[in-house]
Amino acid sequence: MLGSYVGEGITFTVTSSGTCLTLNFISDPSFNREGWVASILCDFCTPPVTSPISPSDNEVCAGEIINYSVDDHAGSNYTWTIVNGTPTSLVDGPNNLDVTWSSTGGITGSVKVIETNSCGAKDSSKLTNVDIYALPTVSFSGLGSDYCLDDSPVTLTGNPAGGTFSGPGMTGDVFDPSDAGAGTHNITYSYTDPVTGCSNQDIQSVDVHDLPTVSFSGLDPFYDITDSPVTLTGNPAGGTFSGPGMTGDVFDPAAAGYGLHEIVYEYTDINGCTNSDTAYTEIRNYDVKAGAITLSDLNNWCSNDAEYTTTGATADELKGSCWNTGPNYNRWFRFQATTTEMNVQVKIGGDEGTMRYPYVALWDGSNTELACATYSSQYSDLQIGSSSLTPGVWYYISVDNYASSGYQGTFTLCITDINDYDFKAGAIELTDLNNWCSADAAYTTISASADESKGTCWNTGPNYN
Repeated sequence: MLGSYVGEGITFTVTSSGTCLTLNFISDPSFNREGWVASILCDFCTPPVTSPISPSDNEVCAGEIINYSVDDHAGSNYTWTIVNGTPTSLVDGPNNLDVTWSSTGGITGSVKVIETNSCGAKDSSKLTNVDIYALPTVSFSGLGSDYCLDDSPVTLTGNPAGGTFSGPGMTGDVFDPSDAGAGTHNITYSYTDPVTGCSNQDIQSVDVHDLPTVSFSGLDPFYDITDSPVTLTGNPAGGTFSGPGMTGDVFDPAAAGYGLHEIVYEYTDINGCTNSDTAYTEIRNYDVKAGAITLSDLNNWCSNDAEYTTTGATADELKGSCWNTGPNYNRWFRFQATTTEMNVQVKIGGDEGTMRYPYVALWDGSNTELACATYSSQYSDLQIGSSSLTPGVWYYISVDNYASSGYQGTFTLCITDINDYDFKAGAIELTDLNNWCSADAAYTTISASADESKGTCWNTGPNYN
């Protein structure tokens, strides 16, 4: 039955599946009427011609998504039915549909579409026996879950062989943490079955940890063999010190011995990543010229107050030409000249040192004396200098005191590569020439050295000009 209708003056439309219509009239059951009349109009509806489904390939991979389509005809709609794929159906849809095939391989599916045109005529196409191939089982091994940035590269093994690795830090089948960089990374192994053409992949996550930032403090670049042990501080705390003279976090110059030593602080963080900080110190015995302390800052540099001492020192090499005894308890320092000039000061008294009756002399490497100064009182500050140095050449300073162990003590040392008015090159410039006088006793010849020429009327000199 195509339809059922009740009433007078009604209008209706039916679509026949054949060339004839049969109408069955049933009158009102209470009265007899003359009959019925109808105006029948026939409108012929041409069925559509649905094109074959494209693509027509009947081999697919499990889980594969394919867009199937037929020719689009104006006014038509399309009803899809899918076996072993999703969606399973779509009513009155467009002329194309994305089908996701079953993730289970080894089964067969199909696609059917019914096209209905604007007047209700229908046609259909069907793609049968669509073989759904199972994806290959893919995995890989050799990748850990955590690495440190400096860990060695590792070789990964894909199964089945013949696939391709990809991801940060991958070169071929080798994973290099340093190339990957710190962070969380996905490493993928992809493989395609040469028989079915189906591909699958294995993805594993790996964390690469940055190295901890490590440092330590408390180690001086130079020590005398007699200096007291010092405590070093590692950052972050909890690491380990190593190197000559180290016991725990204490560095002992005497235990380290003479020479240049490497001290290392190593720390391992909660991720198992290790980093270290390295510093160097040189143990010298400035009791002898061979162990002279190197002075590298020559620009108005001064040691800490009373940093050095003649206490316990022994005599070596020569005494200064102006010293009335010695060598007695001399200490040694050296510097590499940066200019032709150098000024050296030895300071004692008060906070600057306890040594008394001091001596100081300046030498070249072959023990040729360049300058000499001696005390004028028991707490004299001494100053020597030279304006004839050769840049790049090493020079030595010896500091001593009068030959009595009771005069041994501490002193402060200052050095600068700009000379003062001890030499003509460092002459003080007098700019006020109008009845100018310096302050009383502003200048001194004490500790001055001789340079240039003596005056023609001087009976000695130059002496302390």
